[in-house]
Amino acid sequence: MNKRARTRPKRLVSWGVLGSIYLPALLFSIGEGSVIPIAASRATQLGAPLALGSVIAGSLVIGQLLGDIPSGYAVSRFGERNAMLASTGLSLLAIVLCILAPNAYVFGLGMLVMGISSATFGLARHALLTSNVPKLNRARALSLLGGVARLGLFIGPAISAVIITHLDIRAVFLVHVVACLAVVAVLLILPPPPTVRAPVIDSAAVMELRDYRGVFLRLGSAVALLSTIRSSKTLMVPLWGLIIGIPPEQIAVIASVSAGAELLLFYFSGQLMDRFGRLSSVLPCVIGLTIGHILLPFVHTPAQLVTLGVVLGLFNGLGSGIVLTLGADIAPQHNPAPILGIWRLFSDGGAASAPLIIAGIVALSSLAIGTWTVAVLGAASAVLFGKFVPRYSPAPGKRKTAIDSVGDVA
Repeated sequence: MNKRARTRPKRLVSWGVLGSIYLPALLFSIGEGSVIPIAASRATQLGAPLALGSVIAGSLVIGQLLGDIPSGYAVSRFGERNAMLASTGLSLLAIVLCILAPNAYVFGLGMLVMGISSATFGLARHALLTSNVPKLNRARALSLLGGVARLGLFIGPAISAVIITHLDIRAVFLVHVVACLAVVAVLLILPPPPTVRAPVIDSAAVMELRDYRGVFLRLGSAVALLSTIRSSKTLMVPLWGLIIGIPPEQIAVIASVSAGAELLLFYFSGQLMDRFGRLSSVLPCVIGLTIGHILLPFVHTPAQLVTLGVVLGLFNGLGSGIVLTLGADIAPQHNPAPILGIWRLFSDGGAASAPLIIAGIVALSSLAIGTWTVAVLGAASAVLFGKFVPRYSPAPGKRKTAIDSVGDVA
């Protein structure tokens, strides 16, 4: 047997099992992606002022924040597949609440519950791949998961646009209903992946969480800042389009093209990370997003904005799966869900903070100053990643990292 055959990592799960992870991810993302763009519009239809409508639309992210840590323990206790089935059922209840909502507040509650279910569903998939994919293939597997989610969020809004043109806006929620039912069918039909359960949260588990406090403070802070600038990218391109007088329909096209550009590099990102280390993906991603934010206030035409939007999309796509991969790197493979729940809290918290940061700065000064402020946060993120990723994430070809002895380094 040659050396290449001897060192090739063994695949721990079958293609059918991989389908039971990636196909539900795509379906769930399509359903969620169809709802997200119309949430604010539906809230205003129900009587909410524009500002409140924006907050209600953001309640999906708030629900994810509320669900991150509890979902970690739920996945650990009941298993990943059961958690995905339960969260899909909860999402169906949330959709019904949104469809039948008599006012904006009940609608906001439905979006909040939808966010909680999304947190559990996402964490279960993350934990499955963390436990079942070899470390040498981990980044490609998780980048593919991130790319599948991006694809769903790209397809979902397109479906929404077609439905709104011909039917009532509430009909969009039926897309998510169909998607959730399809998820349940896939999970019940395809072979289940190996599951990891830890039925008792004992003192040893609590001590393990305490040992990770240094990791969360250092690398978690970098991830929170990365998520902030990523979320800002999604907001800033449409907002700047309004500032320079581009019509809404053109802004929607520019945003769609930028989102489509992200899909081009998601698997290449995983290959980079597995071959050359995690920094080869995350540093170009965050530096590119930072430079893009610096340049945005100098954009004055639709052509310039679409060009910058594509560049931002490419750099963001180059970092596809990096947050998932770093989370998998630090989490214990025997029971990753509790650690991943806290890890995702940093990521979701950073994403949720972007609209608040931008709104606050714009109220005090201007959108340009807000853009440059986010760029400063991006630069800080690059510094933190450069310092701490080599400490907590494996170098190419190596299986042991400092995190394997986390109690000694945290």
